[in-house]
Amino acid sequence: MLKHLKTFHKSKIKNQKHDKASVIDLNICEDSSTAGPSCKSSPNPAFETPMPREPRSTTLASAFTSLSPKSEGAEINTRSSSSTISSIKMKPRSSSTKQPTIHQVFAKIRPLTCTDPKAIKITRLIAEMICTDNQPVSIVENPGFKRLLQFLEPRYTIPSKKYFSTIEIPSIYQKVSSKIQFLAKKANHVSITTDMWSSTANVDYMSRTAHFFTEDMKQIHICLDMVPFPYESHTATNLVNFMNESLERWGLLEKLNIVVRDNARNIVSAMEVGKFTNIPFLAHTLQLVVKDGCLDNERISLLTATCRRIVGHFKHLVKSYKLLRQYQEILGLPKQSIIQDEPT
Repeated sequence: MLKHLKTFHKSKIKNQKHDKASVIDLNICEDSSTAGPSCKSSPNPAFETPMPREPRSTTLASAFTSLSPKSEGAEINTRSSSSTISSIKMKPRSSSTKQPTIHQVFAKIRPLTCTDPKAIKITRLIAEMICTDNQPVSIVENPGFKRLLQFLEPRYTIPSKKYFSTIEIPSIYQKVSSKIQFLAKKANHVSITTDMWSSTANVDYMSRTAHFFTEDMKQIHICLDMVPFPYESHTATNLVNFMNESLERWGLLEKLNIVVRDNARNIVSAMEVGKFTNIPFLAHTLQLVVKDGCLDNERISLLTATCRRIVGHFKHLVKSYKLLRQYQEILGLPKQSIIQDEPT
């Protein structure tokens, strides 16, 4: 009995030593940063694979900085282990904007006077638009035009059409005429094209256009006159007198090279009386050739008369013209308009 007790006591002591050694070996594995060979050579198979370590506790600030990107406008201080953001530094507000003064506020709503530089500029641009686009002076009284100006500049008051026709447009004419005379003085030779016609109000007009080259060989075309003919009869003498007055006013009489004119008998006689070197319009000459050589033929005259009646039918009846458009679309033909000839 005593022998068995001694044997049991020795085995118990041996098992305690073995358990103590295993615990020491496990502690060594937990303290080491990496699992080395000493951990794998444990005599107890139960401790060959070390237990996984629990992750270290992290603060809210460190988790925030690791997950979210850094902002350019703010700096986050994460040195403290507290769970709140310690400081945010924002960009300072710009102090360049200043509050407008009372004078500046009232200046934005005060009407522009006629001597205000902006009002003068707007009036001049309207007058230039009338001249450049060949608009009637009455456009300044149109409700749509006034509404447009009211939207663009509520402080501006547009002058009357009488102001534009008596002050602004004549002022522009004086400046343009001075520039034309300046350019014409530098030209060595000037050619003139002229024509004459009657308006629907039975007013006779005559125009003259100057053509010349500048010193740098730039071609210039300038309309000198387009005015009512001041004489009652269109005689050759009256035509010559009117042309000489215009050329002398522009300083071009001595530089005149050639005159291009139509084939009317009175203008041809005027060129002979005034001793102007002249040539006829090519287009007008071709028109006379076609008229005298082709249209005087009986068969061609009958054909052209039939075509005029057909065109006149579609010109005067809207229903027929719409029907013509429909058939052009059905047949896949181009939608071309019909033209009525006007013999001259």
